[in-house]
Amino acid sequence: VRIPAHAYLVNNGHYLNPSSEIATGLTHVRIKTVPADQVEFLAIEAQPGNSDISVPPGEQRTVAASFDPPEDVAVLLMTSHMHRHGKLFQVWSVIDGQKNLIYETTQYDAPPLAIFSGTDGEQPPLVLRKGRGDHLEFECTHQNDDLSETLVYGPFADTNEMCIMPIYYVTNPDGLL
Repeated sequence: VRIPAHAYLVNNGHYLNPSSEIATGLTHVRIKTVPADQVEFLAIEAQPGNSDISVPPGEQRTVAASFDPPEDVAVLLMTSHMHRHGKLFQVWSVIDGQKNLIYETTQYDAPPLAIFSGTDGEQPPLVLRKGRGDHLEFECTHQNDDLSETLVYGPFADTNEMCIMPIYYVTNPDGLL
């Protein structure tokens, strides 16, 4: 991932403390740099999502979104981002017209990473070809089981929801394979 000189990096940790006791949150970030002449592939981040979330009290709703690659890409990593009313996150690859479930989680607070590196037993890079219409589709299911107001998109993990699929990919996937 390219980070411009003098850029600020924000580590936006999300914490929910449902107890009456004081809690302390802590995050760590390790950043390794490499000289520009040693970079083989530049990872690009995307965060497709759907902010049209509206779940009345006592109801469950599902929203959908997609990632349509800007050109041929190889997806290296993906995960999900929902808040505490998020009950299910699913991702399907649609490659050469074939739709397959490739990621599913019910964990909003510590969602797993799907790694497509082809190393250490991981799946190989997930190649999406723009010319044949390859893309990713995803859905988030939210349950408003404890609020007296409609659950909507927003930044507060306790009273709002999100449906975002953070992914990292590289262009020129043939050079990676």
